[in-house]
Amino acid sequence: MPARETCKNSEIIDAAQQSKDGRTPTTRYGFKCPTMIRDTALLEQFAPISNETRLVVGVRHPVLWFESFYNFRVKEYHEGKWTSKQPIPSPMELTDNNNWRAVSVKHARFDIYLKQLAKASLTGEEMEEMLNHETMWTKKLSLIPNKVFIYTIDQMSDRNEERRMKWQKDLHTFLQLNAPFDWSMNEERQSSKKKVTFNETINICDEKYSTIRSELTRQGREASTWINEKFISSPDVVVSDALFFKSVLREWANDPCKGKGMD
Repeated sequence: MPARETCKNSEIIDAAQQSKDGRTPTTRYGFKCPTMIRDTALLEQFAPISNETRLVVGVRHPVLWFESFYNFRVKEYHEGKWTSKQPIPSPMELTDNNNWRAVSVKHARFDIYLKQLAKASLTGEEMEEMLNHETMWTKKLSLIPNKVFIYTIDQMSDRNEERRMKWQKDLHTFLQLNAPFDWSMNEERQSSKKKVTFNETINICDEKYSTIRSELTRQGREASTWINEKFISSPDVVVSDALFFKSVLREWANDPCKGKGMD
């Protein structure tokens, strides 16, 4: 598994082809590509090579996702990851079809992109909304045979140890691993991380972002309803502890900043 995120088709397809040809029969390949569900072209290339490839999709509260993704891009900017030094836009500018390196309020409608996987039937209205939601990615139905494991980040960091251990076990089973992940490495890495902030780093709970939060929670209500009622009902979709998963997603309709004394 690459030590970095990669969405390079050549790297990913070559690894999959090697596995199929038996050149690495005992090796399991994995990669992380955040845009794969938004732009499904790579998934379509995968299908003829390996219908046994498993997809793992993580989601989180749209408000917290927006804050995290925006601040991540700010960090990349200051680390000199890009040649362009275009000024960092205000979060208030990232509405409608405006985006900054894929950061946009509209991109928090996770259901729009999951609909492309064709794991649940769509009404005519749902299809039209999917195709026309935003303009950065061309949407289409991709009839892929691969199974999907969907989880929320709350399950990964769940303080209920029994429930968290079950989630880990279910993920291991889904991936058909002979040995489980060493989760202690991930926990150590997370605990040792230093939070770095810059002048542009945002606190999404600030009052000035209330209109953004309102739109994100509206979208969260629509996204969570479709995922809970239709997507996870598919025989091709696996979820650990459906009751807990559904309860977490229902919170997407609520502003996570309320009651924190920040609004």
